[in-house]
Amino acid sequence: MEDYKHLSEKAKAKLSLTQDERVESIKRVRWFGYSRAEAILEKLEDLLKYPKRDRMPSLLIFGSQNNGKTKIARRFESKHPSFDNPRGAGVSVPVLYIRAPTKPDENLFYNDILTKLSAPFKSSAKPAQKYGQVIGIFKRVDLRVLIIDEIQDPIAGPEDKKREFLKLIKNISNEVQIPIVGVGIKTAVSAIHTDPHLASRFEMAPLPTWKMDEEFLKLLKSFEKVIPLKKPSRLTETSMATKLHSMSEGLIGELSNLLDKAAEYAIKKNIEQITKHALDSVGWVYPSERRKTAERVV
Repeated sequence: MEDYKHLSEKAKAKLSLTQDERVESIKRVRWFGYSRAEAILEKLEDLLKYPKRDRMPSLLIFGSQNNGKTKIARRFESKHPSFDNPRGAGVSVPVLYIRAPTKPDENLFYNDILTKLSAPFKSSAKPAQKYGQVIGIFKRVDLRVLIIDEIQDPIAGPEDKKREFLKLIKNISNEVQIPIVGVGIKTAVSAIHTDPHLASRFEMAPLPTWKMDEEFLKLLKSFEKVIPLKKPSRLTETSMATKLHSMSEGLIGELSNLLDKAAEYAIKKNIEQITKHALDSVGWVYPSERRKTAERVV
């Protein structure tokens, strides 16, 4: 009887599912605690426990698109969900995750926050009123960390608008005495450094692209353990690992998508393992080629 030593116990249990159910399970969000991600999560935990003071420290998680930044932020949020607090405002929200507006518009920013907190508000209210409402709610729910994803979008506009939005972030941090965690691409670094006072508060947490090294091989081994295929794919063998690194261009999100597609192909074709042929058969377009195509269209 096959013992499927290449799989985790949870993945082994999925082998009894139908093909469609196995494919569906592959598409679900997975978490791999690789060393860089765990180091950033530790920094986030430190911020959560940081005592309130006038100048709160903050963190900027930055790197290339589709390299795991958002997944780290959402992982941290999931570890600290909202909970009922009958002794306080009825609910406590330790961590609030929001996506930044696509332009430096404080009205949109406040609307997103209030909507996420299920707080009633008037769309026509002036920004100053919404700001007061946001600050009041943050204090009542004892918010400890505010995460702003895609932070580069509202601070990439005209200089005056950029300065206004950076000042807004600083004011929220000062008023509620909470750390701000920005998540974005590399352009966010230079944008934040246009405000010396804000820049001095933000520690930089880069997520570099993966190198073809031991850490990458460990990551491939983690993927192979959770993908429910009956045969070992031997992803860490040199030629296979090199191919996967090249096709994903060292981006963990791209690697995950590529392996998902190849695993689905392997299941539907009854191959039951990820092979080089499977990788070549899924219509994969390299991330850099996709970007070039998008730039030509724009």
